[in-house]
Amino acid sequence: MIRPGVPEDETARLSELYSFQVLDTAPDPEMDAILDLLLALTGASMGTITFVDADRQWFKSRRNISVQQTSREVAFCAHGILGNDLFVVPDAREDIRFQGNPLVSGGPHVVFYAGMPLRTSQGHNIGMLCVQDRHPRHLDEIQKSVLRRLAKNVVTILELRREQERTSRVKRELEHRVQNTLQFLSSLIHLQSGTGYCADQGEVDWMPQFSARLDAMSWMLRSFNNYSDRESVFAGAQVGPIIQEMVHIFGIVVPDGSWPLATDDFVIDRDRAMVLTSLVYELVTTVAGQAEESAPEGRLVNTGDAAELVISKPLAEDGYSRLIEDYRFAIIETLARRLNADDSIQYNKNVFTARYRFAIAS
Repeated sequence: MIRPGVPEDETARLSELYSFQVLDTAPDPEMDAILDLLLALTGASMGTITFVDADRQWFKSRRNISVQQTSREVAFCAHGILGNDLFVVPDAREDIRFQGNPLVSGGPHVVFYAGMPLRTSQGHNIGMLCVQDRHPRHLDEIQKSVLRRLAKNVVTILELRREQERTSRVKRELEHRVQNTLQFLSSLIHLQSGTGYCADQGEVDWMPQFSARLDAMSWMLRSFNNYSDRESVFAGAQVGPIIQEMVHIFGIVVPDGSWPLATDDFVIDRDRAMVLTSLVYELVTTVAGQAEESAPEGRLVNTGDAAELVISKPLAEDGYSRLIEDYRFAIIETLARRLNADDSIQYNKNVFTARYRFAIAS
């Protein structure tokens, strides 16, 4: 038996392998499906999707092989990663590299081996997609082509998942930094509000309202960070309470102390839920500001594959004129576009009504 050599890029190869965070993870239906397809097309009795670690080979997916891993020094795959194309051993009993190998002389009694390196876009062979059998054999050209193609599919899955995880981590970090910035600005404004510098030449003191807005947005980010590991949230049980607390922080006074948003408890994408929360908050606080900070009525209902948000409030004509000219209304329109919402703004018989219909999923 000849022990496998070490690739020239071993340090970088292992670094990239670890970046996928795939070692010692649970079985994967997508990986299993690829291996099952390969076995069906080649007729081989055994197969693995193997990752070659520093001192072992570990099987992410395996068929008719009882162990989860073996030492690297006896691994066929450790030889395979030294090249960049198919590695085929028609009869291991006659190959000097594998004579005396315990995987040949003992279970699982590998005689035939064919594998394709799992070569990443960075050019590192992190493992092998391979089939084995207990008797000598060969693959035809179609079977070889299938093996090459499916190995690329394994790598594509890994790289897409890694990129999704990196994007998710960056997003969580950005949300955390924005939240910290909002908290800092809010604290700074709270301090300034007692100095006399926050009043506009002795007229309207806008600092407390601005600070409340920052506090509310900080609360929203902090709350949604609690669900950062989820792709979706519940509109009634999770989004509704966040909106209520934001409105409360802003200072809108209602008889029972919390602004009610009548909400069906349906599931909505987390990212869309954040945009929706911002839209409701901006709309409610902007509309309320036109009539002594009193709260409008609101409801959020599930209409099947879509949702509908309705905010309404009695307004005098001059209040409606101020509302549609308010700079915050431009923010509301931007948020509605981000939801791809069909919107309808009406003013009829001194009642303002805003209606937004949008898809629940992205």
